[in-house]
Amino acid sequence: MGAPQVSGGNYPGASDREITFAYTLADKVVPERRWIVRDWIPRQQVTLLGGDGGTGKSLIAMQLMLAVATGTPWLGLDVETVPCFGIFAEDDDTELHIRLVNIANASRVQIADLKEMVWRSAVVDPCELVEVDDRGTIRPTPYFHWLEKEVLELGSRLVILDATTNLFGGDEIKRRQVNAFLMLLRQMAIRIDGAILLLAHPSVQGIQTKTGMSGSTHWSNGVRSRLYLMPDDSKNDPDPDVRVLTKKKANYSSIGDTLKLRWCMGAFITLGASENLGLPELSAKADTLFLSLLAKTQREGTLVCPSLTARNYAPTVFARHPASQGIQKKPFENAMHRLLDVGAIKIEEYGKPSDRRKKLVQT
Repeated sequence: MGAPQVSGGNYPGASDREITFAYTLADKVVPERRWIVRDWIPRQQVTLLGGDGGTGKSLIAMQLMLAVATGTPWLGLDVETVPCFGIFAEDDDTELHIRLVNIANASRVQIADLKEMVWRSAVVDPCELVEVDDRGTIRPTPYFHWLEKEVLELGSRLVILDATTNLFGGDEIKRRQVNAFLMLLRQMAIRIDGAILLLAHPSVQGIQTKTGMSGSTHWSNGVRSRLYLMPDDSKNDPDPDVRVLTKKKANYSSIGDTLKLRWCMGAFITLGASENLGLPELSAKADTLFLSLLAKTQREGTLVCPSLTARNYAPTVFARHPASQGIQKKPFENAMHRLLDVGAIKIEEYGKPSDRRKKLVQT
């Protein structure tokens, strides 16, 4: 049985295949692998980004577009500065506009500077990129040819495809059809000398097993990089705004790397800078930040308390604050106890005699 073929014309080298003799490479310079995001999203390849509906994979994909268009970090990672193009088949232009404003604000980027960021909302488009003929062969659709023409003319080096549910017109459990679709996208990645980021929804089993898998195993086998975004369930009381992005497959780098992210005011910020600090440095940082956030919340009219079961428990409030700098609840708890012990903060009662409450204040 031969490899699946995508119909629609010959491909480069189809009639005159070249072969390589290993010894001819002896004196040649070893080429470097090239990346859009080093160790995460390789060039000339398809990267699969999986995530259950509502976890935010479309949002981090749009954050990636803004990052590469401006040369600013994506989730704390350095990127190549390249033009980009996105197909968003699940969100209309109003929603995309709102997201862009939030992301730009979080990144401190001016929207007027985003000349290299282009997208198409395809919620009303017949946007399947491939279809299956009577013989079960995958064929590129007119929409695929339009997309490829657009990205080539624009010089895009990153293409976001959101998501397989809308864009793949084949049967996701049939390996040959999945393989043919991924081959077609890989050919586009090579033509644009860039990367394709394909977004996908996992199956119920993929969510339960935390693999992010769905349909044929070739969705994973056919790509060289696969990422999975999921809620954080690493503790008994998980923060609903925290996500974990994991590198599930990486042919060119290590696997298992994770980024912990928190949704904050319409964008994801990275939680993890504090993880690189030693204990003394982390403690000092948590103490300083606790005092700063206590003063800030008091100015904003928000009272925080030392009671663990209260909704305004100070360490919980501060860990979720946009200015938390990645400090988590436990370091803030330790900071609160240290600051109480040394008298830097104190507990005061307030409220009616019949409903006394406690709050934290600086001394």
